[in-house]
Amino acid sequence: MFNDYLSTPSTYKKLEKHIKETFVELAFSYNINMESFITPFYNTTFSNGTPFMDANPIFSVKHKKTGNILKIVLDEDLSKTILTTKKSGLGYETSIISAQKNLISIKNEISKWLNTLTT
Repeated sequence: MFNDYLSTPSTYKKLEKHIKETFVELAFSYNINMESFITPFYNTTFSNGTPFMDANPIFSVKHKKTGNILKIVLDEDLSKTILTTKKSGLGYETSIISAQKNLISIKNEISKWLNTLTT
C-alpha cells in the first residue's frame, strides 16, 4: 500500500498521515487528549520549508506533562521492529525503528508507549 513512499511524495504524505491517524486513534482509546502532545516534535523540513521525506523520523511527538518523546523511524533494511529508549537533554526518547511493512508492530509499540503515560 505504501511501498513506494520513498520515491513518491504523495505516497509519503499518505503514509505520514496514516501513522499520525493511528497515533490519534490510539491516544483516544487511552483517553489522552491530543492537546497533551506537541506534534510534530522534531523538525522534518529544510529551512525553505521543503520536507526531508526520508522517514527519519516520519512521526514524532512529545508528551507535555512527562516530557517523554516518541519518534518513529522507517528503515526498509530491517526485518523486525527495534525499540530503544534513552535519556536525552530533551527528556526520555523512545524510538520505534522498523520497515513500513511492519505497521502492525509499529502500532503495537505506539500503544505500549501510550500506556506508560497512563500508569
